[in-house]
Parts: sequence; structure tokens; C-alpha cells
Amino acid sequence: MAGLPRGLLRPGLSLLLIASGVGPGRPAFAETGDADGVVTAYPLPATAQEAYSPIGEGFESPLEAREDLKGPKPYIDEREERLRPQREQQPEAPFFRDTELAANSRTYWFGEDAFGNARPEALTTGGYLSYQSGFVADFLQLRGVLYTTQPLTASEDAGATLNLTEDGDQITTLGQINARMTFANQELTVGRQLVRTPYVNTFDARMIPLTFEGIALLPERKDQTFEYIASYLWRYKPRDQTGSSSPACAGAPRRGTTGLRTIGSRIRSTPPMSRSTICCLLAAARGSRACASASTISTSEAWGRT
Repeated sequence: MAGLPRGLLRPGLSLLLIASGVGPGRPAFAETGDADGVVTAYPLPATAQEAYSPIGEGFESPLEAREDLKGPKPYIDEREERLRPQREQQPEAPFFRDTELAANSRTYWFGEDAFGNARPEALTTGGYLSYQSGFVADFLQLRGVLYTTQPLTASEDAGATLNLTEDGDQITTLGQINARMTFANQELTVGRQLVRTPYVNTFDARMIPLTFEGIALLPERKDQTFEYIASYLWRYKPRDQTGSSSPACAGAPRRGTTGLRTIGSRIRSTPPMSRSTICCLLAAARGSRACASASTISTSEAWGRT
């Protein structure tokens, strides 16, 4: 480009890169597919504000804390979907035929230097065993998950890692046991369960996630544009305890009612994660109330600091 003036060299090179598809004019996408061969493209974030966040997940009551996340999946096991048609042809009743047992292992090393005051450290191993029955008359399903975390090495302050009890002991607990009912395109879950919303969620960053005792109503289909939840949660199980506690222990004001009520809705736009909006999220715990309406990006900024 010897014939171009020096001031036009950089703009000319940029236009050439954009035209060839190399420059910033065309955003990059990551693709993920489901068992049915449906491929979804997720734009790679150009800034931290555009990064994918669980805030955009919507409303769920899953059996596994990371089940059916809408972000890119690192691995998809296609064997289950290939075997599903054969299983459905079996003569057994769906309650037994569609029963699923799963085991998941997890090992976690946590070490922290709390500015010289304490140094909690622990190497733990464990995981969970999950059970999910088939449906009875396309109406009732039973579910349960047994979690455990066992210390391999632990310091005196290991309880502060939240992977063991306050005294640094192991934890084995029936974190989930619930019944799920489907009717009129609705899904009602009653009992100890996982709840995944922008306001209340599993906080799955330790060996055992947060679980909640209560009742949750959601749409049966999870792939629709309009999503919602109506729930009442009266107790929750912290990650470092075997028993449950009142929601007031999570920092809610100690007055009024004893439960946590959530009512939320979400409109998911196309393409996913671009302009999804939480229309309303209303929570009340012991008399306190909060309501928020914002886009995914601004919501993550507001709630990411709590």
C-alpha cells in the first residue's frame, strides 16, 4: 500500500479485515446442540457486561443444580436419547420403566488466607446419588437426592470453607425429597427441592448446593418464550449443615411471616440471552418486600453485588 497516504492506511486495513470476515464487523458465536440436533448459537461476549450469567436462566426446579442450563454445554451424552425409543417400547409401567438413578462425584480443594486472621483449608470428596421415578398416569413423579462431602485433609478452621460442618465434620444429608405433579401444562413441585431463579437459587459453588422446602409452580414446558414462577418456601438447608433453617437466617428481617414468597415472570427474546427481560420479581420474607424489573445486563449488575 505504498501509494496510500499514511493517514488512510489504518482505516483501509480495517475495512479490508471487516470485508473478509476477520475484523470486528461480524460477531463470533459459540454453538451448542441438544439431543434432538437443534443447534443454538450464543454470541461470544465482547465486554464483561455482555458475558453470560445465570441471572439469565429464568425459573426452574431441577433435580441437578446445573441441569438444563441455557448456556453453552461442554459435553452432551447422546446415548440416553438413542436408547429412549427402545425404553418406551418396554411393557413395564412408566413409573418403573422411566426410573432414573444417577451418581455424581465431586472433589473440592478450598484454601483461603483471611488477611492473617484464619486460614481455612480443606480437601473434600463426595458427590450425590439421585433418584427420579417415572410418572404415574402422566401426573405424579417422585424425586430425591442424597448428598455427601467427606474430608480428606482439613485445617482447624475448615468449617469456614462451607464444605464441612462448622466443626469440620463430614456432611451426609437428604438434600432433596419431593413430589412433582403435572396438570394443565403446569408443573407443581412440593417438598425439599432446588429452586433456580434470579433472586433465589442453588448457589452451587461448594460441595452441596442450597436446597429449599416449599412449593413451586412453573410451566411444564421449559422452551417457551414466556416463563414464570409462583412459590412459597418456608425453610432452606445451608450448604454446611445437615438440617434446615428459617429463611430469616439468610439475612431477612425477623418480623411478619416466616416464609419466602416469590412471583416472577420472564419474556425470552430471540436470539437467546440478547434482550431477555425479567418483567417482575416480587419477594417477601418476614414482612420485607422487593420488586425489580430490568434487562438481563442491568439485573446482573444489581444482584451480582448482593
